[in-house]
Amino acid sequence: MKISFLVTFYNQAEYVDQCLNSIKNIDLPDDYEIIVGDDGSTDGTLEKIDSWKSKFGDHLLLIKNSREDGIKDHVMRASNMRKKLLAESKGEYFCVVDGDDYYCNKTFVKKAINILEANQNVSTMMFDFQKVTNEKDDIQKYTLNEVEGNLKNSIYVRNYYMHVGGCVFRRYSKQITEDLLSAPYYDDTDIILYNLNFGNLDYCKLCVYCYRQTGHGLWTGISRSVQGLLNLVGCDNEILLSPKYKEEIIYRYRTDILYCYLRIGFEDYYYGSAVYRKYLSISKRMLNGISPIILDYNNVSFDEKKSLETIILHIKEVDNNTYSRIVSNVGKEINIHVKIL
Repeated sequence: MKISFLVTFYNQAEYVDQCLNSIKNIDLPDDYEIIVGDDGSTDGTLEKIDSWKSKFGDHLLLIKNSREDGIKDHVMRASNMRKKLLAESKGEYFCVVDGDDYYCNKTFVKKAINILEANQNVSTMMFDFQKVTNEKDDIQKYTLNEVEGNLKNSIYVRNYYMHVGGCVFRRYSKQITEDLLSAPYYDDTDIILYNLNFGNLDYCKLCVYCYRQTGHGLWTGISRSVQGLLNLVGCDNEILLSPKYKEEIIYRYRTDILYCYLRIGFEDYYYGSAVYRKYLSISKRMLNGISPIILDYNNVSFDEKKSLETIILHIKEVDNNTYSRIVSNVGKEINIHVKIL
């Protein structure tokens, strides 16, 4: 099998046709598969998917997930589905597609496969993406301030965000590991960083993927403070999956680490007690992580507090302007003087 498309849906009936039709329109090799995961939809999504079986034939496999497993965290549910689809896939390469998104280029798969087959040290082929923000298809394009070709992994991890849907990944036989299965999240940036464990990143300035931002998604539907809390836990998750890039990942999330650190004692005010308890519970799965120290600060050891202080001081050293700005911002927010370390 040459390539697998891992597509996740949950109550997205109105987007099924556009998503799957965009895959159908791609110039694909004969040996491809589309593995669709549905996370217990109740809005007609399954019926829409069924209507595509005749168009794709044996190329399409549907995997249904029950919502009776007690998991309420939406990102964790989506991550578990992606792990399941990855484990089921057989392609030498794979793409990850959110059910409400779609492709906007027909040639990128062949271009990516050509590059990946000519460069066995490349694990990830990355393309530009665009964002649709409203009903009128108000499109914003995203590109990197880098030249095409090989992009140093550490530079990407430190400085950039690109949507996982705009990537073609080489699939490794060792990819489904205990670390991946035990990590709470395998979502977006996690997927890219995890694949960088296995090889290099190649970049092409061709816009191939359209990310639909409705304002009601997993990310856009929460406040900026809670986004920061999710990023704090996500930082630990990415270190767990890609420990070789720990320093770069901490730099990547330095803003969220600082905000959450300086808000210790004001968690209910910023996040709400229920949200705080949820992420505190998730953080405790991150052994030796930053998030369990910050979120359970009053109950951790002296040595753990000192290790956190070392990280905060390192952030201050490498980016004092950001450090000072956030200290000032938080001091104004909570109307107190925040002491600079």
